[in-house]
Amino acid sequence: MKRLGSRLVQKIGPILLRLMILRLKGRSDAQVERLGERFGSLLWKFGGRRRERTLQNLQLAFPDRDSAWYEKTAR
Repeated sequence: MKRLGSRLVQKIGPILLRLMILRLKGRSDAQVERLGERFGSLLWKFGGRRRERTLQNLQLAFPDRDSAWYEKTAR
């Protein structure tokens, strides 16, 4: 059985994405980039297992890189 949080994200995620797209229309590239960085930071903070999986996948794909590179790329 899926966790409640996972089901909730699946249901409201697409709605939030549409709202975000509407909110970004007409904004400058710099504004869009700043908002994207903020949104990405929130996702990173609350990403949990997905964040860990992303880091693991980067380590598998690029074994010669250092941990700072993995973190920066994943963010």
